[in-house]
Order: sequence, then C-alpha cells, then structure tokens
Amino acid sequence: MVKQKSALLLPFPTEKSTPKIEIQVAVARNHTLLSLVYRCTGDLHTVLFPTIPQFPLRQDNLWKHTCFEAFIRCDNVPFYWELNCSPNGNWNLYYFNDYRRMNSIEEKIPHIETQFEYKMEQEFIATITLDLAPILSAEKVLTLNLATIIENMNGEMGYFALAHPIHKPDFHLPECFTLQI
Repeated sequence: MVKQKSALLLPFPTEKSTPKIEIQVAVARNHTLLSLVYRCTGDLHTVLFPTIPQFPLRQDNLWKHTCFEAFIRCDNVPFYWELNCSPNGNWNLYYFNDYRRMNSIEEKIPHIETQFEYKMEQEFIATITLDLAPILSAEKVLTLNLATIIENMNGEMGYFALAHPIHKPDFHLPECFTLQI
C-alpha cells in the first residue's frame, strides 16, 4: 500500500533578500521505498543552481549551497538519518546517534535515484527516491523533517523547513520532525 502526504515548507523569517519562492514537497512511501518530490516555484531566476557534473557523486557539504534535505527517524528514538541532495545530482546520507552527533556516512544505501526538471525559470522539480530496506523495515512509521536550502545569486541563503522552532535555522531539532508516513 502506498502512503502519501504533502507539505508546504516554511521560509525562515529573515531580513536578508532571500528568493521569493514557494516549496511544496510530496512524499510517497511504498513499503521501504521513499519518494520525495520537491516542487519549487517563484523567482527561480534568482536561485544559484550548481553546475551539473558528468557523473553525480556522494559528496559532503552540499548544504552550503542550494540543497534538498530530508531528516528521517522512527519510533521516537534519538538516532536519525540526514539525506542531502544537490540539484546537480550529488548527494549523501548521514547517520546520527543523537541530535547533531553524526556517527558516519550511511554506506548501507549505496545509491539513490534522482530526476530534475527545470521549466522556464518558473518551476523546478526535484524527485528523489531511495530504498530504505537496508536500514529500516517496512513496518516502521517514519517521522520526517523536510527542508531546502536556497542560495541566491548574491550568495545569501534562504532556509525552508516544516518548522522553525527557534531563532535560527536548525533542521536537526526533534521539534522539526513533524511529518509521519
């Protein structure tokens, strides 16, 4: 059975000139297969998109530029995973023991599927699919935080997430994990 949910990511309130865009995320789960579709609309001509490599790779520090993120946990346990995916296809998945205590790169998931569509500077769609079978059973209820970092042409960053419970963007906070699927 396929479970589906959707959410609108909220921009972090700031006085900086972040791009005026809207980000909606559709989430689908079929057993252990998790699909995330980030749909960005608005002033996309102001967004700095990274150059596309010949072969996408696992890479660190993707969050320093335009990046789609998903934080995945289950059963109210302290450990979780962080998925980072650049709009150029580079990606990584990290395992955390607890809040911001990264243990390792999650090697049990060796690849993800990505697809990107850029439509007339008005819409960008990133589809990211990963099979969680190596790390989670299909019976587990997942609790997610979905986020996006947008870098504009001036190098300023905009932060979008399901929730912003404190005075600075922090996607790792347990209070940000609000979508269950």
